[in-house]
Amino acid sequence: GAHSDLQAAMYKVLFGSDDSKAAGKEALPAAAAKTLKGIEGAYGEGPFLYRTDGPSLGDLAVFDAVTSPFPGLKACGIDLEAYPKINKAVAAVADDANVKAYCQKRGF
Repeated sequence: GAHSDLQAAMYKVLFGSDDSKAAGKEALPAAAAKTLKGIEGAYGEGPFLYRTDGPSLGDLAVFDAVTSPFPGLKACGIDLEAYPKINKAVAAVADDANVKAYCQKRGF
């Protein structure tokens, strides 16, 4: 799925030889863009993929792929400005009371 595709691309930046990590870092923007364009297209006026009362598992997966410190798109330096629907979803998930409580408990 999309989350594992993004995660696999980010792992190439973090693990391996210095040369392979440099190659992964160079390839990451294009690899991420391919998947992010598909995710962006899946969102409607949102902010969530399938529900109106809170995030779905899909929204949580997008939130994790973007915000996780290891690995996460922001932590890997990916610019998400071209994806307003993803940014809207990530902000809405972050604002969800249950997600806020979880993130506080985990220290995120």
